[in-house]
Amino acid sequence: MDQMESNATVLPICPGERARKNMNDKLRDGTMLRGETHGQHKLTEQQVLEIRKRWDAGGVLMKTLAKEYGVHLVTIYDAIKRTTWRHI
Repeated sequence: MDQMESNATVLPICPGERARKNMNDKLRDGTMLRGETHGQHKLTEQQVLEIRKRWDAGGVLMKTLAKEYGVHLVTIYDAIKRTTWRHI
């Protein structure tokens, strides 16, 4: 077997496989930064739960929630739609 053949056996089967395995390792090991462990979080888990509860009950605008919590409208939208804070 020449050098080229031996290197081909260690390459990922499909693009992104290495990244996917790394993400799975982070989840398994508890080292993935998400929610309040992420350094750029603007809301707490409790606030996200409150926001979702109020939104589900109706009668409140995302714009109002954003103003009350001192964050951008997109932050509220992402939390409600679970684009962010999916783990809770």
